[in-house]
Amino acid sequence: MYTDSLIEISEDGILFPQYYFSVGSQPTNLNDVESVNILKPTFTSGKWRIHGTGGGFGPGFVRDKHRPSREAIFILKSRKGKAT
Repeated sequence: MYTDSLIEISEDGILFPQYYFSVGSQPTNLNDVESVNILKPTFTSGKWRIHGTGGGFGPGFVRDKHRPSREAIFILKSRKGKAT
């Protein structure tokens, strides 16, 4: 359905190919998606978070070297408790 360098969306689920640093991807079933929030990029919303969680707190950010110049940050919350 949709693919770019950060995400792959199919009829079954969502795949984040760059989720784990040089280890692999993070699949998410569409039925597990609780919400998607769209935030203005700021220091506290993760504008400068290029990859990871910054100590294990908050959402895990997919590796994106262009995040500081993005117009929006999308946070997916899973019913399994993970935010991406």
